[in-house]
Amino acid sequence: MPEKLRTHSGQWLVVIDSRARVRWSSVEQDGTKLAVLISSTTPAAYRQFLREHDVPYLETGDGRVDLRQALGRVGEAFGVDRIVSTAGGVLNGAFLRAGLVDEIDIQFLPAVVGRAEAPAIFEGYDFSAASGFYDLRLISAESRPDGSIFIRYAAR
Repeated sequence: MPEKLRTHSGQWLVVIDSRARVRWSSVEQDGTKLAVLISSTTPAAYRQFLREHDVPYLETGDGRVDLRQALGRVGEAFGVDRIVSTAGGVLNGAFLRAGLVDEIDIQFLPAVVGRAEAPAIFEGYDFSAASGFYDLRLISAESRPDGSIFIRYAAR
């Protein structure tokens, strides 16, 4: 990690980009700094790009990012013990399959938006491998003034 970023006490946005798909034009917004998770096969030119833009990166996994190892490294590097995923269903499903989900928060809004091929909260989760379902325990349910409902579940 670049020395000048070691003392950053604000928030971090940590993304997975082991295939070097994103050429970041902004590495900080409102005090939140960018960090990237890569794998052993991430191209050297992309690593150089990240260094030139003072973007810290953490290498975990061979060929693809090892999520369990990545979460451990993120915790060590940034001193965090809680990570919130606002990712899409594919990454959320990968976290669930890897057993890395402790809590699931869902907010239902008083509107219906979508299409037949719209992504789910957990894409690619193989329910047959998990005995047909993933067991959750209700922590709380809150009806909000805007008509939405916020539900928190613990993953078992």
